[in-house]
Amino acid sequence: MNKVIFVILLMGFAAMSQAQGRRGNIEKKVEAKKVGYLTNKLDLSPGEAQVFWPVYNMYTDKLKSFNNYDDEASLSNDEDIDADNEIRNLIETEKQKLSAKEEYIAKFKQVIGAEKTLILLRSERGFKREMLKSIRKRKEKGIKPFKKEKK
Repeated sequence: MNKVIFVILLMGFAAMSQAQGRRGNIEKKVEAKKVGYLTNKLDLSPGEAQVFWPVYNMYTDKLKSFNNYDDEASLSNDEDIDADNEIRNLIETEKQKLSAKEEYIAKFKQVIGAEKTLILLRSERGFKREMLKSIRKRKEKGIKPFKKEKK
């Protein structure tokens, strides 16, 4: 009996790790598409690109850290939580996120100038719109988003 439970648990862990690996692959593909999209829109010189991308990567890492907090906070459906305190925490997180965006926008302006910074901000929104359109089209065709198509 213990062996059966052990095997079932082992299979469950394997399935979870495979799903996490798949999610990581999807995230990498989306990031690669985003880099290509932004590279095309920004038309950076080699010198600008060399300085811009490390700053942009720090920026996206910083924003991801806030998203991880939001995901964890939204999962707490515990009845014992103090809703007012949770709301204050969410507002504080949003303030910190805005402050980080302001900080990095100032850095982008130093590195690539105000015009290209504005193009960057608009292009990020444009990329999100393009991704959503792509997902909708795939759903309309009956293709699961991000699943490899058979050729």
